Amino acid sequence: MNRKIGIFAITFINILLLVACANNDREMNTVARATLAPTIAPTDAPTVAPTQPPTQAPTANANPFEVVNFYYNDRSQGKRTLVEGYNGAFTKGKDIVSYDVFVTDEAFVATGYFKDVWDKYWNKYTETDGFKIGYELEFLATDGKNVSTNILSPKDTEDFFEYVEVYLYDDTNKLRGQWYSHILEEEMNDSTILSSIKLTAGQKIECVSKIKLTVFVYKDAHDFDALTGKYIGDCKKTIYVNRVQ
Repeated sequence: MNRKIGIFAITFINILLLVACANNDREMNTVARATLAPTIAPTDAPTVAPTQPPTQAPTANANPFEVVNFYYNDRSQGKRTLVEGYNGAFTKGKDIVSYDVFVTDEAFVATGYFKDVWDKYWNKYTETDGFKIGYELEFLATDGKNVSTNILSPKDTEDFFEYVEVYLYDDTNKLRGQWYSHILEEEMNDSTILSSIKLTAGQKIECVSKIKLTVFVYKDAHDFDALTGKYIGDCKKTIYVNRVQ
Protein backbone atom coordinates (compact mmCIF):
# COMPACT_ATOMS: atom_id res chain seq x y z
CA MET A 1 0.00 0.00 0.00
CA ASN A 2 2.69 2.44 0.96
CA ARG A 3 4.52 1.58 -2.25
CA LYS A 4 1.44 2.44 -4.35
CA ILE A 5 1.07 5.70 -2.56
CA GLY A 6 4.72 6.50 -3.21
CA ILE A 7 4.44 5.62 -6.90
CA PHE A 8 1.32 7.75 -7.16
CA ALA A 9 3.05 10.67 -5.47
CA ILE A 10 6.05 10.45 -7.79
CA THR A 11 3.78 10.27 -10.83
CA PHE A 12 1.79 13.30 -9.65
CA ILE A 13 4.99 15.30 -9.07
CA ASN A 14 6.23 14.44 -12.57
CA ILE A 15 2.94 15.60 -14.05
CA LEU A 16 3.24 18.89 -12.18
CA LEU A 17 6.80 19.35 -13.44
CA LEU A 18 5.72 18.71 -17.04
CA VAL A 19 2.89 21.24 -16.77
CA ALA A 20 5.25 23.81 -15.28
CA CYS A 21 7.79 23.30 -18.06
CA ALA A 22 5.10 23.64 -20.73
CA ASN A 23 3.86 26.90 -19.24
CA ASN A 24 7.41 28.19 -18.99
CA ASP A 25 8.01 27.35 -22.67
CA ARG A 26 4.89 29.25 -23.71
CA GLU A 27 5.98 32.29 -21.72
CA MET A 28 9.45 32.19 -23.26
CA ASN A 29 7.99 31.85 -26.76
CA THR A 30 5.68 34.80 -26.12
CA VAL A 31 8.61 36.91 -24.92
CA ALA A 32 10.68 35.81 -27.92
CA ARG A 33 7.92 36.70 -30.32
CA ALA A 34 7.48 40.06 -28.67
CA THR A 35 11.22 40.67 -28.83
CA LEU A 36 11.56 39.65 -32.47
CA ALA A 37 8.45 41.42 -33.69
CA PRO A 38 9.45 44.36 -35.92
CA THR A 39 8.88 47.79 -34.48
CA ILE A 40 6.71 49.82 -36.82
CA ALA A 41 7.21 53.55 -36.44
CA PRO A 42 4.07 55.63 -36.66
CA THR A 43 3.62 56.99 -40.15
CA ASP A 44 3.69 60.79 -40.29
CA ALA A 45 1.03 62.46 -42.33
CA PRO A 46 2.43 63.79 -45.64
CA THR A 47 3.59 67.40 -45.47
CA VAL A 48 1.44 69.60 -47.66
CA ALA A 49 2.99 72.83 -48.85
CA PRO A 50 0.90 75.87 -48.01
CA THR A 51 -1.12 77.11 -50.93
CA GLN A 52 0.36 80.29 -52.33
CA PRO A 53 -1.96 82.92 -53.75
CA PRO A 54 -1.60 83.23 -57.54
CA THR A 55 0.95 85.82 -58.62
CA GLN A 56 -0.80 88.77 -60.15
CA ALA A 57 0.67 90.59 -63.12
CA PRO A 58 1.64 94.17 -62.34
CA THR A 59 -1.12 96.62 -63.15
CA ALA A 60 -0.46 100.01 -64.71
CA ASN A 61 -2.44 103.16 -64.09
CA ALA A 62 -5.62 103.60 -66.09
CA ASN A 63 -4.28 105.64 -68.99
CA PRO A 64 -6.72 108.07 -70.61
CA PHE A 65 -4.58 108.39 -73.73
CA GLU A 66 -5.09 106.07 -76.67
CA VAL A 67 -2.12 106.86 -78.92
CA VAL A 68 1.20 108.68 -78.98
CA ASN A 69 3.50 109.20 -81.98
CA PHE A 70 6.70 110.79 -83.25
CA TYR A 71 6.52 113.68 -85.72
CA TYR A 72 9.17 115.30 -87.85
CA ASN A 73 8.83 119.07 -88.04
CA ASP A 74 9.30 119.91 -91.71
CA ARG A 75 9.30 123.69 -91.54
CA SER A 76 9.85 123.98 -95.28
CA GLN A 77 6.50 122.28 -95.81
CA GLY A 78 4.80 124.00 -92.90
CA LYS A 79 3.73 120.77 -91.24
CA ARG A 80 4.81 118.03 -88.89
CA THR A 81 4.73 114.55 -90.41
CA LEU A 82 4.12 111.29 -88.55
CA VAL A 83 7.20 109.05 -88.82
CA GLU A 84 7.55 105.27 -88.61
CA GLY A 85 11.35 105.17 -88.48
CA TYR A 86 14.56 106.54 -89.91
CA ASN A 87 17.20 105.22 -92.32
CA GLY A 88 20.21 107.43 -92.84
CA ALA A 89 23.70 108.50 -91.86
CA PHE A 90 25.16 108.40 -88.35
CA THR A 91 27.89 111.06 -88.54
CA LYS A 92 29.96 111.78 -85.44
CA GLY A 93 28.98 115.08 -83.86
CA LYS A 94 25.95 115.55 -86.14
CA ASP A 95 22.25 115.30 -85.33
CA ILE A 96 20.67 112.02 -86.38
CA VAL A 97 16.97 112.74 -85.78
CA SER A 98 14.83 115.26 -83.94
CA TYR A 99 11.19 114.49 -83.22
CA ASP A 100 8.21 116.14 -81.60
CA VAL A 101 5.64 113.99 -79.81
CA PHE A 102 1.85 114.32 -79.87
CA VAL A 103 -0.98 112.15 -78.53
CA THR A 104 -2.59 111.62 -81.92
CA ASP A 105 -2.22 109.38 -84.95
CA GLU A 106 -3.02 112.00 -87.58
CA ALA A 107 -0.67 111.82 -90.55
CA PHE A 108 0.11 115.55 -90.31
CA VAL A 109 0.14 118.01 -87.46
CA ALA A 110 0.34 121.77 -87.89
CA THR A 111 3.45 123.79 -87.18
CA GLY A 112 3.31 127.08 -85.32
CA TYR A 113 3.34 127.81 -81.61
CA PHE A 114 3.95 124.45 -80.02
CA LYS A 115 1.71 124.85 -76.99
CA ASP A 116 -1.32 125.64 -79.15
CA VAL A 117 -0.79 122.48 -81.19
CA TRP A 118 -0.01 120.42 -78.08
CA ASP A 119 -3.15 121.52 -76.23
CA LYS A 120 -5.31 120.72 -79.26
CA TYR A 121 -4.59 117.03 -78.82
CA TRP A 122 -3.73 116.70 -75.12
CA ASN A 123 -6.89 118.48 -74.00
CA LYS A 124 -9.13 116.13 -75.96
CA TYR A 125 -8.66 113.73 -73.08
CA THR A 126 -9.92 114.02 -69.51
CA GLU A 127 -8.31 113.11 -66.19
CA THR A 128 -4.83 113.82 -67.56
CA ASP A 129 -3.37 115.41 -64.41
CA GLY A 130 0.02 113.99 -63.53
CA PHE A 131 0.65 112.20 -66.83
CA LYS A 132 3.97 112.76 -68.55
CA ILE A 133 6.00 111.76 -71.58
CA GLY A 134 8.87 109.29 -71.24
CA TYR A 135 11.17 107.41 -73.59
CA GLU A 136 13.03 104.13 -73.80
CA LEU A 137 16.24 103.79 -75.80
CA GLU A 138 17.91 100.50 -76.71
CA PHE A 139 20.96 99.53 -78.72
CA LEU A 140 23.74 96.96 -78.74
CA ALA A 141 27.14 98.39 -79.68
CA THR A 142 29.79 96.35 -81.46
CA ASP A 143 32.18 96.88 -78.54
CA GLY A 144 29.77 95.09 -76.19
CA LYS A 145 27.95 98.10 -74.73
CA ASN A 146 24.34 97.03 -74.18
CA VAL A 147 21.85 99.80 -73.51
CA SER A 148 18.19 99.39 -72.54
CA THR A 149 17.00 102.23 -70.37
CA ASN A 150 14.06 104.49 -69.65
CA ILE A 151 14.62 108.20 -70.16
CA LEU A 152 12.47 110.22 -67.80
CA SER A 153 14.90 113.10 -67.26
CA PRO A 154 18.29 114.29 -68.61
CA LYS A 155 20.28 112.31 -66.03
CA ASP A 156 19.05 109.08 -67.60
CA THR A 157 21.08 109.81 -70.76
CA GLU A 158 24.51 110.03 -69.15
CA ASP A 159 25.50 106.34 -69.21
CA PHE A 160 25.61 106.06 -73.02
CA PHE A 161 26.28 109.70 -73.97
CA GLU A 162 29.56 108.87 -75.76
CA TYR A 163 27.63 106.62 -78.14
CA VAL A 164 24.36 108.49 -78.61
CA GLU A 165 23.79 111.98 -77.22
CA VAL A 166 20.15 112.45 -76.23
CA TYR A 167 18.68 115.92 -75.74
CA LEU A 168 15.21 116.49 -74.30
CA TYR A 169 12.97 119.53 -74.71
CA ASP A 170 9.93 120.92 -72.93
CA ASP A 171 8.14 122.85 -75.66
CA THR A 172 4.86 123.11 -73.76
CA ASN A 173 6.00 125.55 -71.08
CA LYS A 174 7.65 128.21 -73.26
CA LEU A 175 6.34 131.63 -74.16
CA ARG A 176 5.44 132.42 -77.76
CA GLY A 177 8.57 133.38 -79.64
CA GLN A 178 10.87 132.49 -76.72
CA TRP A 179 14.18 130.87 -77.65
CA TYR A 180 15.14 127.86 -75.58
CA SER A 181 17.55 124.96 -75.56
CA HIS A 182 17.38 121.41 -74.27
CA ILE A 183 16.24 121.03 -70.69
CA LEU A 184 18.74 120.43 -67.88
CA GLU A 185 18.27 118.16 -64.88
CA GLU A 186 18.05 121.09 -62.46
CA GLU A 187 15.23 122.60 -64.55
CA MET A 188 12.98 119.56 -64.19
CA ASN A 189 9.79 120.03 -62.13
CA ASP A 190 6.30 118.57 -61.76
CA SER A 191 4.97 120.49 -64.76
CA THR A 192 7.75 119.48 -67.16
CA ILE A 193 6.62 117.69 -70.31
CA LEU A 194 9.40 116.12 -72.38
CA SER A 195 7.59 116.79 -75.64
CA SER A 196 10.60 116.56 -77.99
CA ILE A 197 13.73 114.44 -78.30
CA LYS A 198 16.90 114.75 -80.37
CA LEU A 199 19.51 112.08 -81.03
CA THR A 200 23.04 113.18 -81.91
CA ALA A 201 25.91 110.91 -82.93
CA GLY A 202 28.44 110.57 -80.09
CA GLN A 203 32.16 109.93 -80.20
CA LYS A 204 31.65 106.15 -80.40
CA ILE A 205 28.79 106.22 -82.87
CA GLU A 206 30.71 103.92 -85.22
CA CYS A 207 29.83 101.12 -82.77
CA VAL A 208 26.09 101.66 -83.22
CA SER A 209 24.07 100.66 -86.27
CA LYS A 210 20.50 100.44 -84.96
CA ILE A 211 18.64 102.30 -82.21
CA LYS A 212 15.26 101.27 -80.87
CA LEU A 213 13.37 104.33 -79.67
CA THR A 214 10.06 104.21 -77.80
CA VAL A 215 7.86 107.01 -76.52
CA PHE A 216 5.22 106.37 -73.86
CA VAL A 217 2.73 108.18 -71.65
CA TYR A 218 3.06 107.42 -67.93
CA LYS A 219 2.03 108.77 -64.55
CA ASP A 220 4.19 107.20 -61.83
CA ALA A 221 6.05 104.06 -60.73
CA HIS A 222 2.93 101.91 -61.17
CA ASP A 223 3.45 102.18 -64.93
CA PHE A 224 6.72 100.23 -64.73
CA ASP A 225 7.48 96.63 -63.84
CA ALA A 226 9.00 96.52 -60.35
CA LEU A 227 11.62 93.94 -61.37
CA THR A 228 12.58 94.86 -64.93
CA GLY A 229 11.78 98.56 -64.92
CA LYS A 230 10.04 98.15 -68.26
CA TYR A 231 7.03 100.29 -69.12
CA ILE A 232 3.85 98.22 -68.76
CA GLY A 233 1.30 100.80 -69.81
CA ASP A 234 -0.68 100.59 -73.02
CA CYS A 235 0.08 103.96 -74.64
CA LYS A 236 3.40 103.79 -76.47
CA LYS A 237 5.01 103.87 -79.90
CA THR A 238 8.28 102.25 -81.01
CA ILE A 239 10.36 103.12 -84.07
CA TYR A 240 13.81 102.09 -85.29
CA VAL A 241 16.59 104.48 -86.20
CA ASN A 242 18.91 102.66 -88.63
CA ARG A 243 22.31 103.65 -89.93
CA VAL A 244 22.56 103.49 -93.71
CA GLN A 245 25.92 104.66 -95.12
